[in-house]
Amino acid sequence: MTFRAGDVPIFETERLRLRGFRADDLDGFVAIYGDGEHARFVGGSKSRFDCWQKLQALAGHWQLFGWGRFAIEDKATGEFLGHCGPAIVSPGAAPEMNYALAPQAGGKGYATEAVGRALVYAYRDLGWKSAYSMIDPFNVGSRRVAERLGAAIEKTGVEMDDLVVDAWRYPAPEAFLSRFEAQMKEYS
Repeated sequence: MTFRAGDVPIFETERLRLRGFRADDLDGFVAIYGDGEHARFVGGSKSRFDCWQKLQALAGHWQLFGWGRFAIEDKATGEFLGHCGPAIVSPGAAPEMNYALAPQAGGKGYATEAVGRALVYAYRDLGWKSAYSMIDPFNVGSRRVAERLGAAIEKTGVEMDDLVVDAWRYPAPEAFLSRFEAQMKEYS
């Protein structure tokens, strides 16, 4: 069976649409990864060509595993705001909840809203029994997203490729879905 872009589920929250990637998301990737200061916690600055490769890799994750990260889009404007969702970021690694937002999307609660919906997907649709995110200890924004979603640091000083990060564990499915049931009902 061939996996097609149209097979990626689409989820909506109050303000956002989580969808598959499109070629015209490239400028959004350049906004996230093109500026070294903004990209310092997501692998560093990348050229336009490298952003194109990253976009294709995220889209291809769906082909390899049947699930992956979503493009985050503003429902009202159609603007690409970033990406989030379940991912295997290195060979042999356990799946994790991964996210990155464009500079203009920061500080508005978009990441919490999008990652919360992606966690519902991982727990309900993929059957995950546990979820975590690897977060740079200096990435205050990502730490706040994890905290808002009920995650806590499980382990500090984890070596991952050339980085040292903290492993943040989210509540188990029952606890997460129960805690956020009212909010997530709107998003189902």
